[in-house]
Order: sequence, then C-alpha cells, then structure tokens
Amino acid sequence: MSRKRKIREKRTGDVSRRSFLKWALATSTLGALSILGLAYSRQCTQYPQPGAENRVLQTGSWDFATLPIRVKAMKAEDIRMLYPPLTGPYRMSVYSPDFKSIENRFTDTILAREVGKRGFDMGAHYDAYPYIQGFGVPLDTKVAEGYLKYAGIAYEHLHQRIKGLNETVNFKIVRPSDNFKSSRGNGLIVETWHDVFSIKAVNSENPVQEFWLDMGTSHENGSTLIPWDEYSWTMILGAGISSLDAAVSEPLHIYTSVALRKYESETGLSQIEIEEAFVHGAAYFMVLELIGKLHIPDGKAILDQAHAKMSKYAEYSLLPKAKAWIGRNNIQKGFDLYMESPRRFHEAIMKG
Repeated sequence: MSRKRKIREKRTGDVSRRSFLKWALATSTLGALSILGLAYSRQCTQYPQPGAENRVLQTGSWDFATLPIRVKAMKAEDIRMLYPPLTGPYRMSVYSPDFKSIENRFTDTILAREVGKRGFDMGAHYDAYPYIQGFGVPLDTKVAEGYLKYAGIAYEHLHQRIKGLNETVNFKIVRPSDNFKSSRGNGLIVETWHDVFSIKAVNSENPVQEFWLDMGTSHENGSTLIPWDEYSWTMILGAGISSLDAAVSEPLHIYTSVALRKYESETGLSQIEIEEAFVHGAAYFMVLELIGKLHIPDGKAILDQAHAKMSKYAEYSLLPKAKAWIGRNNIQKGFDLYMESPRRFHEAIMKG
C-alpha cells in the first residue's frame, strides 16, 4: 500500500515534538524504539540442525532460555554500523501494528523538506511506502551453541508430532561479520535484533526521483517469521524465556501463515489472533514433551512464564481457549482444522 501525495509550496501540518512524544508514550508497552530521534520502549513477544533424537544438552547449555534481555533505543546509523543485516529492506505489512504510525509520521511537511533538499520536483505526486530492515545482535557463542542444538532437536520433534510438514529450516548462529540481506530459509539465532523503519518515496511522474528516509528504530527482544511469499521466508530467533517455545512455534508459522494470508486475502480482515492461538497452543504441549525428554531445568516454569507474558497482549487473547481445545482433542486435529479454515478453528475453540 502506498500513499500518493502532491507537494505544495505552502507547508502546513507540521508535527511538534510534543505530539511525537505523546505517540511514543501511548505505545510504550509494546523493545526500545526510536522515531525520528525520539526513543521509547516497546515490548515484543519472545520465542528460539536437526540433531540426534534423545540427546540431552550439557549442563549450562540452557542459558539461552534464562538469559536476561535488555533493550535500548539506538539510531539507525549506529545500528547499521554495529550489527549484521538479517534481511534486506522489505515492505511493511498493512497489518503491522507499526504501519499506520510510521506512515503518519511521514507528514507532508517532512516530504516537502526532503524533496526540496534534493532539488526534486516540488509540484509532483510522490508514492510513499513504509519499509523495515532487521539487524541482529549476536549471541555469545557458547550460549548460541546450546540454542542451536535445542532448536534442531525441537524441530525434529515438531515433524514427528505433526504430519504434512515438509519445509527445511537451516538454523544458523549469527556472527558479527555475517550478511543475510539476500538469504532465505534460515532460522537466524541472535540475542535480540533491531528493526530500522524507513520510507521510500518515489515521484510517480518521474521515478528517477526517489529517496529513502529513516523513520525510526525498534529493538526487538523476541522472535519472528517474515514470509516473503508462499515459498520463502526468514526466521529470526531471539534468546530469552520464550525461546523454548520458539523452536516449535516459529517453524510452525511457516505453514499457518500461508492459511492466514489466504484468509486475509479472501476476507480483507486480519485474524492474527487465530493463528497465534493455534500455533502457541500446539507448541505449548510439544514443548512440555521436550521438557520431559530433555530434562530441561525449570522448563515448565520458564514455559509458563513465557505464556503468562503473552496473555498481556491482544494478539494472544484466544490462546487459553486454544490450549484447552487442543488438550481435549489433539495437536494433529487442530493443525488439520486450522489449515482447512482458520475461521472453522476459531469457531471450534469458542464452542469449547
């Protein structure tokens, strides 16, 4: 989605520092975020090569799941200088919670200023697109090796418990010298990562006149799956209490996100709550099995703490109902129903 604008010589609608600060404070419950030089906090959900089936990790290898995570706001130029890219710049989804906020920050006043600085056509129409690029904060090597080993074991377990999964994830520890701008199909293990938000503006009448403008940054202390299309994706896996869940939930998102995108294209509605309900509901029971198999110290307490944290956010509002329904039925039945129709899965868990 883009926003077409025409530059006018008269500049109006300037945004004051106070209005930026008000917007920052309103979103402070959601990693550290910096918008046009202002910083505030934003809390995201956390989540974590195939290996031998019944292997138990060495003492100390579980540090990735209990690592204290600290987030701080940083400027875009500092992030690019310090950290390796996990993705190239990609278009922000219209369903992203940041989409409207970032787009609205790019006021006509800012556009006119940037066009004038570059000597571009002031009377032209400009299409403006919000973009994101991820940069990883590398995890301590020994801690990351434990994470990598667990991710492989958990990935195998996921494929044993749910039939019909055929994707391969290449789990990789992110090093300071890495560059994953053009890579696909990787599960990138980091401590945390930074998102850099930008606007790409193009003169629709003279496309040679285009420019990029940084609009802020967000320090994310979790994990995510970025689907490029139906067949390719990038997975970012952060450390912390939800990493036990991540090695199951993020690979599962590879499949469920396809069903969700189809549902959204057919209905024009975002139903991320339904996908998160199934994915983390199913992951909960599979991780409990892994905790018993691998003798993970305090594993259930860590998992329950992560799920309690999720309950504070709207996108996980259906998770308790999904866990109850899956517990009464089974994981495979839930997967088959969700993939057939997210709407029918929603109806089933609401009926109980």
